[in-house]
Amino acid sequence: MTRFQDAKNPARLAPAPGFTLIELLVVIFIISVLIGLAIPAVQAAREASRRMQCLNNLRQLGLALHNYADANKQFLPVGSKGVNYCTWNHFILPFIEEGNRYALLNFNAGVKYSDFDAAAGYDNRAPFTTLTGRIPLFTCPSDGDVETSLEGSETTWYKYNYLACAGATALFPTNRKGWDGVGPQTAKKNWWIDEYDDILGAVTHKGACFGVIRGGKNDFEVTPPVIRNYDLATGGNVKLTSISDGLSNTMALSEGLQGFDNDCRGTTYRGAATFFTAYCGPNAKEPDLIECGIVACVNVPYANLPCETAQYLTTPFRFAARSRHLNGVNVAVADGSARFINDSIDAETWRNFSSTQSHQPVALP
Repeated sequence: MTRFQDAKNPARLAPAPGFTLIELLVVIFIISVLIGLAIPAVQAAREASRRMQCLNNLRQLGLALHNYADANKQFLPVGSKGVNYCTWNHFILPFIEEGNRYALLNFNAGVKYSDFDAAAGYDNRAPFTTLTGRIPLFTCPSDGDVETSLEGSETTWYKYNYLACAGATALFPTNRKGWDGVGPQTAKKNWWIDEYDDILGAVTHKGACFGVIRGGKNDFEVTPPVIRNYDLATGGNVKLTSISDGLSNTMALSEGLQGFDNDCRGTTYRGAATFFTAYCGPNAKEPDLIECGIVACVNVPYANLPCETAQYLTTPFRFAARSRHLNGVNVAVADGSARFINDSIDAETWRNFSSTQSHQPVALP
């Protein structure tokens, strides 16, 4: 009897229903294609959300700057008080609901080269250690979660993403001697370069929202001279009412990236690393120029972190505004608003936007 002749159980030997191997492979292939199409869309949606959160962070920081100015006779916080001793990040802590961190600071040590002095009993890096937790408002969610440490220290600090605008040129190297240290650099009245001529041609500085306070007594007899000042024209605090270009035409803050390993970029609570300049455009292919002998450069062009170390101690340095967003960076405007700026922005427009006294109209796309 054949299998089609089983009278007692005719269905016992009938073929079982189901997918053939070819049908199963076709289904798997279709599902794979659909997933492949969905993943970029999901990633794009997530990045759009992160970019909006980053933009909101800058809007909140811009409002914090205004609240600080309201409480301080219309003066913005100084970009950096001394070379490494307190930056705008410290000063606005009470205005972003971080009063507990602010209470860790000691402002009575005056203007110093370092933000740490065990003998005097202060460490103004304390609010930014990993023990106190990351500050979300200082962090763009599109970037990483990078920590840094100093040689010989068991403490680690978070790196952050937002930078104060120092104008259209570049910045002078550190004058350590002016901050109770030693060093061959020549002190300058201004923190920024008045006339800067480098890879993109000559540019004139036309004011900025943030400078450096070089406080204490001047001493022109030493070599190099110690020049410390609070003069608004030479790099101290800036008043909102002194921004002659208009608050809506002037950039206050922008994004920066957290550098890899011991790269100084992202240590925005320490001196020079808290600034960017608009000499190079946003997300520039040109390398950032890192101060010689002071901080580290980890050159990673594929990660939008190109850099070179300055050859001489007297060579100016500069950081460009950088982000992980596609085709641009978020910025905070001096009027308290925030907006996205495309990488294709005209170089002169970008520099005028960074300036407080360019006396040129800023037509943003």
